[in-house]
Order: sequence, then structure tokens, then C-alpha cells
Amino acid sequence: ISDTIPVNDVLITAYDFLTDSARLISDTVSTWGVATQDTLINETWVITDLRNAWTSYAPGRDIVSLNAHFEAWRALPASPVAGTATAFDLFYSFYITDSTTIQDSLIFSMGCHAGLNMPDKNVNPIYIDLQGNPWPVNPDFPQALAQKTSLMVGNTGYGYGVDDSPEYTEWLMHLYARFLGARHNMPAGKALQLAKKY
Repeated sequence: ISDTIPVNDVLITAYDFLTDSARLISDTVSTWGVATQDTLINETWVITDLRNAWTSYAPGRDIVSLNAHFEAWRALPASPVAGTATAFDLFYSFYITDSTTIQDSLIFSMGCHAGLNMPDKNVNPIYIDLQGNPWPVNPDFPQALAQKTSLMVGNTGYGYGVDDSPEYTEWLMHLYARFLGARHNMPAGKALQLAKKY
């Protein structure tokens, strides 16, 4: 990853109880003076919306605050494309590795297990869904992003929040965004350290 990421293009996603914190993150990013800030903060965005806004988006995002329900290798968009959700409605890590536009970016998330780096030798490489369809489990999100010289900041365990206010992990990621923008060339790790100490 390059020493610095010029921040010109940001995407923020959320739904459910993550919405209030995502709005705070969006308000914070608005003070940075970025050229483009797009959001998927509602209860209706689907996998194609996320792919169009991130993994297929050119010229590519510098920062993505990807807030959703997660497993280490897939994320649940706000809504299924149609009817009842199936495995085809999920956002898998291979969408990242297949992308030609992700490079030198920072992704952070409130999602449970979004930052979990699973040892390859301990993971069954294929998951078979209820309809018998095979899905690759490797790489996890941190590995997929590392392949794109990008950095992932996320929970290795559960992320916590509440419905009526931004608390716990929700508040931490809001503080993380605040510290990222606190000064020019703020190191990503330093911003997280400051947010955790706040």
C-alpha cells in the first residue's frame, strides 16, 4: 500500500441499527472537502448497488465505510434483489479480488467479523448453500483487500450497536472517521488508536 492515500472519493454504506452511525460518519467526511462522497444508507440497497458503487466503480474509491452484517468472507446487503434472500444476494470477497478498480484504499466497517483474518488451513475452502451451490470461502475480506494493496479496519469478533443511538462499535467507527480527518496524512493505525483511547 502506498504511504499515503489521497482521499478524493468516499463511499459509506449502512442499514438497520448501523444507520445512525453511518450518517455521523458521512457528516464527518463532509468536513474533509472530498470531491465525491456517495452513500448507500437505507434499507433497500442490494448487491448490484454495492458492486456498482464500489467494486465496479471507476476510478475507484479511496475510503469505503462498509457497514453491514458480515461473515469473514461475505456481507449481507440491506435487501435481497427480489423476494426471499438467497446466497446469490450476498456480497462475497471474490467481488473484491475480481475488481479492476480497487487499489490503495482504506476500508473500515462496524460489521461483525468484517476484519477477521481466518487461517487458510483451518477453513473449508468451499461452502455449499441450501440449494447445493458452491461458494468460495477464501479469501476473507482482509486477505482480499491485501491483494489489492488495501487496508481493512474491522471487528475480528462481534460488532455492537443499539437502535436508538450510535453506541459501542458504532461510536468507535464514528470516532475513527473523526480522527482520520483530524490532520493531513493521519496514519490509519494512529487514528484507530486515538479513537479507542477517546
